[in-house]
Amino acid sequence: MNIQDHPAFKELTNALGQLQPDRRQELMSILANQSESILTVQDISGILEVHPLTVRRWIASGELRATRIKGYKINLIDFSMFLEGRKMKAQPEQRQ
Repeated sequence: MNIQDHPAFKELTNALGQLQPDRRQELMSILANQSESILTVQDISGILEVHPLTVRRWIASGELRATRIKGYKINLIDFSMFLEGRKMKAQPEQRQ
């Protein structure tokens, strides 16, 4: 599966559309440059605007899959699955 076809990736690009134009351009550039490679803790930290230690905690807890090769490397599909999982947790349960 191409990362750009993944639903979580599409959701992320839609969310980027709501940002300030200069920030949106910067993040779209990062995503475009990374579309054929892997992400680092720093990449994810920059994309999500969180501290690198937060990303490392997600990895340590197993919430975000990563491979340790000269630091942590995160596959784009795993990152997309992580985003999708966080989106599902954020949605309130619907009562019947």
